Formats: sequence, structure tokens, C-alpha cells
Amino acid sequence: MLSKICTVLLIGVIFLSTYSHAATVGNPVEAIGKGELSLSIEDNAVLDSNIDNDGEIADMKLGINHQIGTKITYGLTDPVNVYCKIGFADLNQRFIDSAGHTYEIEYDYDMLVGAGCSYDLGELKGVYLTLDTQINWWRCDVDTVTYTGQKATTPSGRVHNTEFQAALFGKKRFKIPYCGGRFSITPYAGPILTYFHTMTSSEIEFVTADSSSKSVGWSTNNENFLGAVLGFDFLMHDKIRLNAESRFGPEIAVSGGLTYIF
Repeated sequence: MLSKICTVLLIGVIFLSTYSHAATVGNPVEAIGKGELSLSIEDNAVLDSNIDNDGEIADMKLGINHQIGTKITYGLTDPVNVYCKIGFADLNQRFIDSAGHTYEIEYDYDMLVGAGCSYDLGELKGVYLTLDTQINWWRCDVDTVTYTGQKATTPSGRVHNTEFQAALFGKKRFKIPYCGGRFSITPYAGPILTYFHTMTSSEIEFVTADSSSKSVGWSTNNENFLGAVLGFDFLMHDKIRLNAESRFGPEIAVSGGLTYIF
């Protein structure tokens, strides 16, 4: 009976991580300990984000885009983790130009690199606080352009993207009964600051359905910066952690990850 309960709990967590497209700050919320090393697989799915207006463009929105990769975390001290990540990311954008023409642009996956640090600040009335900061960079080449509802030909161009996040989590670990003390769950929540900048390093160029040549470029960032984060870590046998997370405010995003602590 006990094994059945544990199995059901495990399947539920795996299902939630999969449904959430699996990734996050992707980092175990609890510090792994001085000198410890962990490896994470993560997928961050941004479902919607509003971008500030630029001189040439307005009403830019990001559609569904993914950041998929691995992260290596090192316990610098007991409360401090540092990490680096490498993976792939894509991008989808919708906007209108100053003349009122609509654009939908999809980009190929390209390499993403990032780095970050998390710091356990201590306990406040039974809740432990963690500060996490990270920065990611990636670039994408244009795949397809849809201009005023019609697919364009010979699209070209590239965008560079930078994303910075800083979050303050309140967290509390709960041991799951009837599982022999091998499983625990750590829910967490708190405010998050997100800054996303996107710019064309080479203008987006294409040929419209009526054979006109067009080009467009920009350098802009997200409209809003402050939001909220809600998620949990699920710990198994002190070595394996599953993570699922949602973020609201500057972006609507879901993440999840699987971490192994060596």
C-alpha cells in the first residue's frame, strides 16, 4: 500500500512537469551544499509576453517560445550555489509597423548560454528565503515571415536576445508521509523581476506576395518588469529533484526540470 501511494505521488509530479513543458530557473530551490555538483535538464516555455513600442514597431507580443538545455550547479558554500547553462532557444514575434502592417515572424532554434547564482538568506518565521539571479543570451535566425496575413519569401535576418531575472522565494519543506521519509516537497512563491531585451543585429528582410522588398528592425524590451513566481521542488532519495514553476506578470511562462545531485 505504501509503495502504491509513493508511486501515485511520483507519477503526479512527473505529469505536472511534463504538462508545464518541464523547466525553470530550473535550479533546485534548496541549496545543494558546499562542494556538491548537480546536473539539470530543463525546458522553459514562455507563453505570452508584451514588448514595449519602438520607433518602427508597436504592439509586439512574443508567442510560445522555448528554452531547452542543461545546467551545471556547484555549491560554492553551504548557502550559495552558482550555475551555468547551455542549450537552445527559439522565438516567435507578432507586431505591427508604423504604417499598420502586421508581421508574424518565427525563428529557428539557436544556441543559448547563461549563468546565475542562488543564495539562501536564512529563516523568517519558519519560512526560508532564497535570492536567485540569472542572465541568459541567445540569438535566432529568421525562419518564416507572414506579412499582412500572407507568407513572405526569401526571409533573412537575425535577432539577439538578453534576459535577466531576479527572484526572492519564500519556501518551506514538507516531508511526505507513508513514503518512509524518502520523499519531500518544497513549495515556494515570491516576487520576480524580469528584463528581456530583443534587437535585430541584421534587419529582417523579405519579399512580399506582391513581389515588394521589405525590411524592418528594432531594439526594445518588455513593457512590465515586476511579477510573481509559484512553484515546487520534489526531492527523492536526496539525489533526484523534480521542479515545476509558473511565472506571471511581465511574462506568462511555465517551466520544469529534472536534477541529479552527484
